[in-house]
Amino acid sequence: MRLNATMFLLGILVFQQLASLPDIPLLALAPLVSAGLIMRRTRPIAMALAGFLWVGVVATHAVEHGLDPELEGRDIAIEGVVVSVPTPLDTAGLRFDFRIERWTAHARRCCHPDRIRLSWYGAIDQLRAGERWRFQVRLKRPHGLMNPGGFNYEDWLFSRGIGATGYVRVGDGNRRLGRSGYALDRLQDLRQYLFESLQRVMADERMKGIVTALAMGERQGIDFEQWRVLTGTGTSHLVAISGLHVGLAAGAAYWLVGFLWARLGRLPLWLPAQRAGAVAGFTGALVYAALAGFSLPTQRALVMVAIAMAGIFWGNRHGAGRTLAVALFAVLIYDPLSVMSSGFWLSFGAVLAILISVRHRTRHSGSWWRWGRIHVVLGVALSPVLIYFFQSVPVYAPLANLFAVPWVAFVVVPLTLLGTSALVLWPALGETMLHLAAGGMEALWIPLEGLASLPGGRWLFAASSPWTLIPAFFATVLMLLPRGTPGRAVTAFLVIPLVMGRSDRPEEGKFHLALLDVGQGLAAVISTRDHTLIYDTGPEFGPGFDAGQAVIVPYLLHEGIERIDTVVISHGDRDHRGGLASLADAIPITRIVTGVPGGLDGFETSPCETGKQWVWNGVAFAFLHPAPGYTGIGNDRSCVLKVGPPGHGLLLPGDIEASAESALLERDRAAVGASVLVAPHHGSKTSSTEPFLRAVAPDLTLFAVGYRNRFGFPRPEIIGRYRRQGSARRDTARDGAILVDFSGRGDIERIVSYRASARRYWRWQDYFYPDEDSMMGR
Repeated sequence: MRLNATMFLLGILVFQQLASLPDIPLLALAPLVSAGLIMRRTRPIAMALAGFLWVGVVATHAVEHGLDPELEGRDIAIEGVVVSVPTPLDTAGLRFDFRIERWTAHARRCCHPDRIRLSWYGAIDQLRAGERWRFQVRLKRPHGLMNPGGFNYEDWLFSRGIGATGYVRVGDGNRRLGRSGYALDRLQDLRQYLFESLQRVMADERMKGIVTALAMGERQGIDFEQWRVLTGTGTSHLVAISGLHVGLAAGAAYWLVGFLWARLGRLPLWLPAQRAGAVAGFTGALVYAALAGFSLPTQRALVMVAIAMAGIFWGNRHGAGRTLAVALFAVLIYDPLSVMSSGFWLSFGAVLAILISVRHRTRHSGSWWRWGRIHVVLGVALSPVLIYFFQSVPVYAPLANLFAVPWVAFVVVPLTLLGTSALVLWPALGETMLHLAAGGMEALWIPLEGLASLPGGRWLFAASSPWTLIPAFFATVLMLLPRGTPGRAVTAFLVIPLVMGRSDRPEEGKFHLALLDVGQGLAAVISTRDHTLIYDTGPEFGPGFDAGQAVIVPYLLHEGIERIDTVVISHGDRDHRGGLASLADAIPITRIVTGVPGGLDGFETSPCETGKQWVWNGVAFAFLHPAPGYTGIGNDRSCVLKVGPPGHGLLLPGDIEASAESALLERDRAAVGASVLVAPHHGSKTSSTEPFLRAVAPDLTLFAVGYRNRFGFPRPEIIGRYRRQGSARRDTARDGAILVDFSGRGDIERIVSYRASARRYWRWQDYFYPDEDSMMGR
């Protein structure tokens, strides 16, 4: 069974690497798989083909039920059910998941997703989970920022079956139709009631968000600082209802019912206490998963608990290893797309590491030694997964989990669950227990904050290729085996490819541009062999969330960059400086240069002025604008940076408009020539004048724009103007991050669209332009 489950997983992983769905009918493989399963020798290969076939069927169904591109941006009337607890938005609105039951007649049924994610700006307060509504909406296909090292929102939506996002239009067409009659929808109604009760009861508690997350999986109330402490100590898994929490609920119900059942006279003769406990264990896990809204992690945990309890009920004697293999196979059958989640690998990796560790115990038999050893084992075993997915490892995680796991598991979670349940039957008792749970988290928070404040709390690594996980996996297994195991001495060599990452720094005299996808804004990273410059830091998306922490810092960690030599903030617009504070908090910055008069509050800065220039690793940098005494204001004071030799290289003009372009040409027309131009002001019609374009004469123009942005950037007339000048173009809305390598002469050596390079079958892919071939031939 172990081999068969592993081969089934391998088949799924192979399919997940496909850039597009295969043209062959997948069901044609079914007879081949059936024949292979009959013969013992060919069964492993047949299981791999079965995994490939199964995920192909599921994926094809999901892709084919995506949103028709023709419906993007159109007003559509839909009816359905609110299937998640609405999350408040910073802009006085709500975000929620919606299951569509009926579309308007003009929309073809074959092309509609069943589940979408909506935002309702200025929404009324009485919107509740479990209610049926009619909405007038505008939708778009799933689209997220696409950057190396960044969170992939499109993948996240696809793995959760969300086929479109959009917003509710203001108007009279939005109205409540009543409550849904389905049992699962009624469950959402109960979750809404409990959520509101928790918010009311714990309004003054600092740990309100964490207790709510433990009670019902709603983590929207955990603030940025709390997440920083949790991630810094490797304890964020404690507030995500998953295998640990569901397993605890199952274990508690199994032990309690089994203990009482054995003392109930003749009942054990009818049903043994062990079997009664197994039924209760699964029931307890089911109830907890229901409270969490049957989120994907709880669904996986519930399947694993069901396999374990079924084994107990039927007296399975095949051992924990076989049970784990059966659970793996069941999870993959239930949700083959779960392999896209880091949680899948962390969950099964943790259980596998514990099984290997327990099987090969040392002579130390003390309970505290065994407990501490398990956390050290988990810290080592899960490091490859953490390095691959997050490019970092929390150093203090084994120590933090040593006391945090038992405290949360045996104090905070029981108080939280009992208090939440009591709110319905005995409100006063429920409130008391919830306040005790919050107090328990406050007590735990003191040592966690202390650990998070210690220096060197996270080891950072550059990104690695997927193949490096294979030797790292074998190295991890060998490290968990007893001393003297053959091959154990070479484990250090097997992990070197993973921890060293890739070294893509440019050679002497060359440089690299990464125009990052930050939505409607600008952030560019220029790297030489030994230095890094960041030009603008993108927008602020909302309180505590900006392009610095969401895009730039993950990209720098992905590339193994731990220090920034210069940050240029071209001017004061929020879509250019919004990520500076979080960037400065995460990575040391040597100097900040800006075109903002008077500098930036809270930062020591120097002005960018014509004549300031320097050389890094044989690459010339020079500011061309504004000149000393220049009287322009606003966008026209943007720092204009030239990188590379005259007539070649890169020109970054910020948001300068026509008047600043004219002043720049009058001052030094020859200096602006470049091979690559980042279009001024995102392709606005107030910039990119004909004289300016003739002077720059770019081979390639890059537009830093947001997908379907409200300004309509880049403007069609500006695109036509660049086309007439013979410049190829790309933009971040369609291409994601755009990566350009420059030669020592400042010419383009290589262009990479990150969306194209990371292409997978579930992402919409109409991002190529008619002039792409001509651009690639330059």
